[in-house]
Amino acid sequence: MSYNVTSETTLEYLKSRSGRLTIFQTVVSLTAFIVMVTEEGHHPGAFKFFATVAFFSFLFSLCLMVAHFTGWRKSMTSFPWLLAQVIVEFAMIGLFFISSTVVASKAVRAHAGSAATMGFFLMGSYCRSLYTDFKLYRSENSTYDEQQNQAPEYPATGQQGPGMPPPQYQPPTTPSTYQTPIDTKSSAAIP
Repeated sequence: MSYNVTSETTLEYLKSRSGRLTIFQTVVSLTAFIVMVTEEGHHPGAFKFFATVAFFSFLFSLCLMVAHFTGWRKSMTSFPWLLAQVIVEFAMIGLFFISSTVVASKAVRAHAGSAATMGFFLMGSYCRSLYTDFKLYRSENSTYDEQQNQAPEYPATGQQGPGMPPPQYQPPTTPSTYQTPIDTKSSAAIP
């Protein structure tokens, strides 16, 4: 299966909400990384942690954009793209929350404060991405589950669903087949 990448598919992704959000995440995470690397503070551990989280956010967003622009996402249907995105976005929310909070609490100069602010904005953008991607993931899986669990239609009766008789079963037409056996040993009279 081949997928032709044209300028129209690239523009469609750029115009979509998720495309604009990915571009925002790429630019802001790179900016936050640069701002944090240039900061010389008294808390190098917290600043390095934030810089690492921002750098991995930049790499994730960049890889996601490349996958859309080159058509890898459409051509690799066996890879669970949405599930991977949901997991990484959930991790990024937690990492940005922790790292931004730590950097904001230890910020003495404006560099660290602005990086923490960008981290909180990135956390919010990942929350939005997680919300939309999780909804899309749930809708795709519920459609798949509905197709798998759909009850077969039985042509003999025209009815469908679990608990219905198999197609070769023909219901009895006369009430005589429903007669109960008579108990001959009973002394009671049968009316």
